[in-house]
Parts: sequence; C-alpha cells; structure tokens
Amino acid sequence: MSGLLYQLRDDFKDALRLVRANAVSNYGTVLNFGVRGTPTVILFHGGKQRARWSGSIRVEELYDLLDRLLPAAPEG
Repeated sequence: MSGLLYQLRDDFKDALRLVRANAVSNYGTVLNFGVRGTPTVILFHGGKQRARWSGSIRVEELYDLLDRLLPAAPEG
C-alpha cells in the first residue's frame, strides 16, 4: 500500500499531504483516531475527517474518492 500512497501524493501534490504513523510507536495516535486495524487511511480536509478506510481498496475507488473530496487544482 505504501507505493500506492506515494503515487497518490505525487499525483495530487498540490492538494494532498501524506503523513504516515507507525501503529506500534505511535499508539497514542492510534487510540486517538480509533484505529482498529492496519492499514488504515484517514483523509482530512479543513481539519475534519472526510473519509476513512481500512484494509484494501481498489485503486480506481481511491482516485475517485480523492477527485471528489479534494479541491480542484487551479488551471494554468
């Protein structure tokens, strides 16, 4: 899943910031966000959780979700 997340970061570079946390060494963060399994990905926008998924997700679903939730990049 790491490779996919880094690809998303590159594809949405102006709209997405990727932050990874190790569940073992960041157990307080795991508890704070109610993570019950790994991998868990949480998408925040404007300081609020907008989407969450655990386990596998199809690449197409993930790109569709980000296209809907992230602000459109300004056209140059």
